[in-house]
Amino acid sequence: MIRGMAQSYAQLQAKQRFDDLMRFLDGEFQRIPDHRTGNARQYELADVLKAGFAMFSLKSPSLLDFKKQSEPERSNLRTIYRIEGEIPSDNQLRGILDGLDPTFLRLLFAACFKRLEETSVVDEYRYWQRHVIVAIDGVEHFSSTKIHCRGCTIRKHRNGEASYHHAGLAAIILDPDQREVFPLDFEPILREDGAEKNDCERNAARRLCEQLHQRYPQLPMIVVEDALYANAPHIRQITGYGWRYVLNVKPESHRSLERQFAGRRASGQVKEWRMKDEQGRERYYAWVSHLDLCESAADVKVNYLHYEETDKRGKVTRWSWITNLPLSQKTVEKVMRAGRGRWQIESAPQAHRKEVQHELTNCASAAREMKDGPSESAFRSRLQTTPSRYGQEPLVVSVGGEVPRSYLAQVRIRETNKSEPSMTRRKP
Repeated sequence: MIRGMAQSYAQLQAKQRFDDLMRFLDGEFQRIPDHRTGNARQYELADVLKAGFAMFSLKSPSLLDFKKQSEPERSNLRTIYRIEGEIPSDNQLRGILDGLDPTFLRLLFAACFKRLEETSVVDEYRYWQRHVIVAIDGVEHFSSTKIHCRGCTIRKHRNGEASYHHAGLAAIILDPDQREVFPLDFEPILREDGAEKNDCERNAARRLCEQLHQRYPQLPMIVVEDALYANAPHIRQITGYGWRYVLNVKPESHRSLERQFAGRRASGQVKEWRMKDEQGRERYYAWVSHLDLCESAADVKVNYLHYEETDKRGKVTRWSWITNLPLSQKTVEKVMRAGRGRWQIESAPQAHRKEVQHELTNCASAAREMKDGPSESAFRSRLQTTPSRYGQEPLVVSVGGEVPRSYLAQVRIRETNKSEPSMTRRKP
C-alpha cells in the first residue's frame, strides 16, 4: 500500500514540471477571448500573454529590457515559454495587454493552486495545524509624473505636483522555512477607492478577502498583514470567514493597545520569556491575552505579542503583533516567525531577480557550447533544474529540452560525466 502511494505521489509530481506548466498555461491562454478587432492582430494573443508571463517570470526590470534580450536568450525564451510567433516590441506588448480584461488572468491563480494541491506541495506549507500563512501587502507596479491613464490613482505632493500610479494588493502563500512563495490572488487598487493611501488599500483589502473566501473556501488561512489592517472592520471580516490572523501594530497608531499592555504589565499579568539563539542573538518575548482592540471596538478581543531582538553589537529591534492564535511559551516563537515572514512578499521576488537573469544567460552560453560540440574537458556542462526537496530526483535535459520542476522554475549549471546519456526533447 505504501509503495503504491509513493508511486502515485511521484506520478503527480511529474505532472508539475515546468514544461507541463507552460503547456497548461498555453492551453489556458488560448481560451482567453481576443479583445482586438479588425486587422490589429499581427501577434497571436496567446503568444503575447506567454511573452508577458516570461517577462515577469524572469524578473525583467522593464518591457524594453525584456525585448532587448540577446538572440540566444530569445531563442531560449521561445523554447521554454512555448512562444510560437515573434516577440512583440515593448510598445506593442504594452498596447495589447493594456486592453485585456485582467479577470481572465485572475482566474488562473486558483487553477495553478489546484495543481499545487494535487502534488501535495501545499501540505509542505501547512504552518499551524492545517493552516497556511497568507501574506497580504500592497504592490505598486507603475509610477510616473507624466504618463497616465484614466485608471491611474493620483497622488498630490507638497510642491503642487501630481504623480500617477497603478498598484494592487497581492496575496501569497509563504512559509518562513521555505524559499518559494506562491500567489493566490491580486486585487487592483482603483481610483474610486479614494485618494488617501489608507482608504484605498483598506477598500481593496475588503474586496480581496471576499475573493479569497470565495475561491479558496476550504483553505484554512493565517492572514499576515501590516499595521494598516489592524482595524475592527477588517478583523471582523476575516474572523467571520474563520481565518486566523497575525497583524503588526505600532505604538503611534494603536495607543489604546499600548496603554492596556502597559497596565497589564504593571499589574504583573504580562508573561515573559528570554532566550539566546545559536547565532548569539538575545530574544525577548512578552505577551498577554484578551485585550480590547480599541475603545470604540471593545467587542474585538485580541492577543498581544511584543518581541525584541538584540544582536551581538547590542542593536535592539522591536516588533508588536495582535493575533487570535493562542499565546504561550510554546507558541510565541511560531507566531513571531509568521508575523516577520510577511516581508517575503517583497524580498523573495527581489532575491530571485539577479539570480534568474544570470542563470538565463548561463543557459544561453551552455547552449552555444553544446551546439558547437563537446569541449576538451573530461566533463561537459549540462542544464539541470534546482534539486527538489519534495522527493523527486532532478532531471537532466539537453538544449531545447523540457525544464522540470515548475514551481521552482530555476535553471542551473552542473557538471556531469561524459558517460551519462543525453535526453532529447519530447514532442508536445
